[in-house]
Amino acid sequence: LRPPTLDKFGLVDSVKHELDKLGRDLCCPIRVSCRNEAEEIPQSLENAVYRICQEACNNIRKHSKPTEIQAELIIDTEVLTLTVSDNGSGFDTSVNKPDGIGMKSMRERAELHGGSLSVESTVGQGTTITAILPLQPSDESRV
Repeated sequence: LRPPTLDKFGLVDSVKHELDKLGRDLCCPIRVSCRNEAEEIPQSLENAVYRICQEACNNIRKHSKPTEIQAELIIDTEVLTLTVSDNGSGFDTSVNKPDGIGMKSMRERAELHGGSLSVESTVGQGTTITAILPLQPSDESRV
């Protein structure tokens, strides 16, 4: 299902709104930077990126206890990159594999569009989630 916010505000403003809401919920400063150089973003890709952003925010809300959150959305002519970082509790990725339902859904959404999702985390230093998705899907990723 397509979130109505995407139709009303577009991807960039919808992502900013989601992150601003997280900052208000956690009483935590948020720094968001966005750059959009693409003329058009496929709706299915907008959906995927927005849902990845939502899930990253949910994970921060549930697990991180950050004092600062940073996000960057870069949309160039060929690739869209979403990075969400926090300075919260983090976790040891060698012990706790990032493979819960939320992480799996983010990874599946990225891979469905021919992209990738990476998770970097250090105990006591926070977590960074990066989704990199091509604007034009490869033949293998088309459904």
